[in-house]
Amino acid sequence: MEQPTDLPFRPIISGTRCPLKRLAALVHKLLEPFPKKVSSFVQDTWDLLRKLPNTVQPGSELISLDVKDLYTNIDNDLGFKAVEYYMDKHPELTHIRLGKNFILRSLQTLQENILYEFNGEIYSQENGCAMGKDYGPTWATLAVGYLEETKLYPQIRRHYPTEIADKFEKDYQRFQDDTLLINEHG
Repeated sequence: MEQPTDLPFRPIISGTRCPLKRLAALVHKLLEPFPKKVSSFVQDTWDLLRKLPNTVQPGSELISLDVKDLYTNIDNDLGFKAVEYYMDKHPELTHIRLGKNFILRSLQTLQENILYEFNGEIYSQENGCAMGKDYGPTWATLAVGYLEETKLYPQIRRHYPTEIADKFEKDYQRFQDDTLLINEHG
């Protein structure tokens, strides 16, 4: 049997036995409340079903988008900026005793120490979040949410009437890297 040549390689790193597992779990727990503040955030299938309109206009289009390799394509600087953005925007959600600096320094330590072994060789992931890290889904949700709030929504407001921009922001739903839009204007 011939080996396929078009299958991309993307490691999924299990962090269950790594030395920083407990720190990653703590950071995940500390950041857990923030994704709920992202306007496009969808918790799960039931949350999406609750947010969808009961009816749509005839001729509406359902549009589905996917961010390719989201976790590994989030630049570390963007990830840190996004986490800090939401921590500044919602300081009431930051743990009082541990604080913002502890969380950001912990994230930096975690991101600088993504190591894995493959075929007897040790590799270091230089950028992006490893798939399989406890805090990965939160990191991804906040990074994309940050881009939506600081880049996407302002662009839409600049180019479309307020009514359309408001509807877009209200109807735009995202579960990590999967987005659902309903275009009622054809």
